[in-house]
Amino acid sequence: MRRPTFIACAVLLAVIALVSISLALARPAPQKQPLPLLVISGGAEAPSGEAPQNLGTLPSPEPTIVEPEAGREPGERSGKALMALVIDDFGTSLTIAQQIASLGGPSRSFTWAIMPDCSASLSCAHLADKIGQPYIVHLPMQAIIDPAGHRDYLIGTDSSPEQVRRQVERMRSLFPRALGVNNHRGSKATSSQNTMEAFGAAMADQTGWGFLDSRTSGKSVARSTVAKYGVPALANMAFIDGVSDLDYMKGQFAKALRIARSRGVGIAICHARTGTLPFLRWVCSQQFGGVQFVPLHQLWFPEEGARR
Repeated sequence: MRRPTFIACAVLLAVIALVSISLALARPAPQKQPLPLLVISGGAEAPSGEAPQNLGTLPSPEPTIVEPEAGREPGERSGKALMALVIDDFGTSLTIAQQIASLGGPSRSFTWAIMPDCSASLSCAHLADKIGQPYIVHLPMQAIIDPAGHRDYLIGTDSSPEQVRRQVERMRSLFPRALGVNNHRGSKATSSQNTMEAFGAAMADQTGWGFLDSRTSGKSVARSTVAKYGVPALANMAFIDGVSDLDYMKGQFAKALRIARSRGVGIAICHARTGTLPFLRWVCSQQFGGVQFVPLHQLWFPEEGARR
């Protein structure tokens, strides 16, 4: 009796083993998770309609990563990636402008963006002229939250082509040494094809000027529309100081540098704010291998930019 019992147990164990193997083979293999994409937070506009420099923390709308224009990758010519760091919102405080002007290091290769019609706009432009600081006009455009005729913008969807042309001409007259324009706010205006058509036509009359789409909206058509008029046009790739925290700003800049190194060109925007000064001091104290800071106009006009 013992031998048949032993055989029955062995058979049972064999059956259990076969069932276990069959179940293991039938189970689907675990799916690999995709690697996370590199994303840099997009720009932001003040929800109250106030200028962003008055906000400590800004909301982040649709993330934006922008490819350089086809055939325009000057970083490949020099062997280094070219990084344009644009500092927005000059014009409200001459003191902050003077502090940024005293940074030294690569700061003369940064590009100031000066808002018109502010208390210190012309003083900041005169300071930039005196020290040889490249600058552009930071032109206020209509945000989604702005009602028609709102005082915080100069170009909006309610502006006629003639009004747009007059504003662009006035900017050239106020800032004759400016190298071009980028938009201050403007999520509504830059998303309007008709408005950007009028703006592109007006910019085409300003020989030697380029345009930078600040990309305050993921729906912006500004760069592509303005470029149709023969105006050198680029788009921002990263906002650095949406949060006034040095570690956060360093992290955003590290992402911008990775894009620059992989694509040959990088463009990032921060702001002339007290809270951003520690970041700018840190940038000016560092060495970033394989990356060269250049004024924005050297990306618009790579052949002649270095001679300006």
